[in-house]
Amino acid sequence: MAQVVQSMAKEAGFDVKIQLTEFATTLNLADKGQYEAFVLAWSGRADPDGNIYSHLVSKQPLNYAGYANAEFDKAITESRETNDAAQRAKLFEQAAKVEHRDRPIVYLYHRQWLWAHTNRLQGFRPVPDGMVRLQDLKLN
Repeated sequence: MAQVVQSMAKEAGFDVKIQLTEFATTLNLADKGQYEAFVLAWSGRADPDGNIYSHLVSKQPLNYAGYANAEFDKAITESRETNDAAQRAKLFEQAAKVEHRDRPIVYLYHRQWLWAHTNRLQGFRPVPDGMVRLQDLKLN
């Protein structure tokens, strides 16, 4: 992925240098803010909160971009305070509008999950986050 970005940036006149590190070092550098651009893969979560709160709410542990927006934080925090699905959807939509305007993170792609399994496996249901749920799985 870094090489693709490097190649595309070169076409636009930018000289991107790639620094490869093992994962623990990468996270350590990210925690310290010692990067100009940072690539992190995230499996995602079925509930939007798991994809948003820690990554984009002010001063949260995975908010490597240092994003801080009170309007965004308010919408996400309120979404955590209700069980009403329609209300949560409205709040996530409000937060998404703010995030799309501010663009604190550049999302490069979304992984397309491919699954293969024997016909003997029953109860498998693919979920957009790509994490396999073992409940209700049965091998006949």
